[in-house]
Amino acid sequence: MNKQVVVVEGGGDQTFIESLLTRRSPGGWEPNWVIGLAGSKSHLLHMLNDQPRWLGLVDRDEWTGADVSKNEAKYSQRLFVLPRYCIESYFTVPSELWALLERTQQEGFAGGQAAFEAALTMDVHKWIRHGALWRAVNPLWKGIRALGFKDDLLAFAAAQQSDDDIEAKLGQWHSHLDPNAIMGSFRANLATAAAAPLFDQLTQWVHGKRYFREFITPTIPQLVGVPKTSAEKLLANLQRNMNLPADLQPIWNAVRLP
Repeated sequence: MNKQVVVVEGGGDQTFIESLLTRRSPGGWEPNWVIGLAGSKSHLLHMLNDQPRWLGLVDRDEWTGADVSKNEAKYSQRLFVLPRYCIESYFTVPSELWALLERTQQEGFAGGQAAFEAALTMDVHKWIRHGALWRAVNPLWKGIRALGFKDDLLAFAAAQQSDDDIEAKLGQWHSHLDPNAIMGSFRANLATAAAAPLFDQLTQWVHGKRYFREFITPTIPQLVGVPKTSAEKLLANLQRNMNLPADLQPIWNAVRLP
């Protein structure tokens, strides 16, 4: 029997989803489904174009609500966008992380949950600022490439255009990288993020992968007094203790788990 396919972006996404599917329905999904790798969001969307029966799961990343709605409508009932920035964003919220600690770690933590959460949110404003700037800057490369950068002026025929035509193309690129517009986007992002609840800040605005690797990974062992480990091992350890995320229910429904 041919298996149906759910495509995800990367190996970490694959491991996460397969683990949750196995916990959700032990032995119930492998006979009918396979979790495939695309390598990137753009490759995944191309795969859905080529394979009309496949399903896809992508990180939200810096997509806006409008981006999510547009792409979900285009791939109706086949594309699922994580409700959080990325998989690692399921391990960035202090109250959720506290629940994943061993009981002995909780009982031995001076000040209890309140002190634990305070330690993890002390510098969150710095990460919100990083996320707001990332959201303003990261899409610029894709946008300027859509305007023909740089191939539109590299071909032999392009050099035979009039100077005015060449200058017009350069002007397009220059306008796309207008510092005032980019700073305006950054400041608007920062204002929106700063006004959001902490949960939304950590799951929608903070760059989950970098936040988990660069902040959560060294901080959790330091706080609870255990040896430092890699981001991959810490993620696996935390995942073993987590409940099935309720906000992934659309995926469970889509694969029709028994």
